[in-house]
Amino acid sequence: MRASFVFSEVVNGLRRNITMTIAMILTTAISLGLLGGGLLIVRTIDKMQNNFLSQLQVAVNLTDDISANDTDCTQSLCQALRAQLESTPGVRDVQFCPARSSSSSPARPASRTSTTRACSWRG
Repeated sequence: MRASFVFSEVVNGLRRNITMTIAMILTTAISLGLLGGGLLIVRTIDKMQNNFLSQLQVAVNLTDDISANDTDCTQSLCQALRAQLESTPGVRDVQFCPARSSSSSPARPASRTSTTRACSWRG
């Protein structure tokens, strides 16, 4: 008995204030849509960040004098650089690449670092 009375009063109230009812429904729908859109944007940005960071690779080129004097990264300057890179948070591995000779890449323009080696790491 009471449930039918409450239900009939709710229906009568909604029928009398149809403009407010429509405004309430639209406001709720728009708010939920904006909330869902915001959550989708946050999730997409998180995925993009994870993809970017998993594929990030950085190369550090050393100058010719270091490359000519240290062919296997045993001197203190190269070792210090390697230790600093390995201790950096987020670095997965560090790889020392041997020097490229200028005769192996003739199409490459001559520059001060044309025979440099690279230490690269992935984060």
